[in-house]
Amino acid sequence: MSLESQFHNRDFGLIETLLWSKAQGFALLDQHVARLKLSAESFGFVFKEADFRTALSNAAVVLPREGQIRVRAVLQRGGALDVSHTPILPVAAGTVWRVARTKTIFDSRWPLLRHKTTLRA
Repeated sequence: MSLESQFHNRDFGLIETLLWSKAQGFALLDQHVARLKLSAESFGFVFKEADFRTALSNAAVVLPREGQIRVRAVLQRGGALDVSHTPILPVAAGTVWRVARTKTIFDSRWPLLRHKTTLRA
């Protein structure tokens, strides 16, 4: 039994996060559609590409006209979509970035690592 099949009856959502700007619209839209479709098929979710594209188009109508926007779509098992957005704020000049590495090693063969879900445990 695959791990995906173990989650077929669990209540969770599939996440797709997209970059939007007035000049370019949704970046890499076809790749986002393909990834969400694959995840939906893996977990037995209803996914209708036309509904997804319509939901994004409807969201774009109310997006701010300036800057870049992070758009988050969450697909529920029955096909319902929740779309939200937040602006991507510019990084202040002189910002110092710190990078940390975890000591935890994940097994890359674990199927859930191949999908963006609301399962956070």
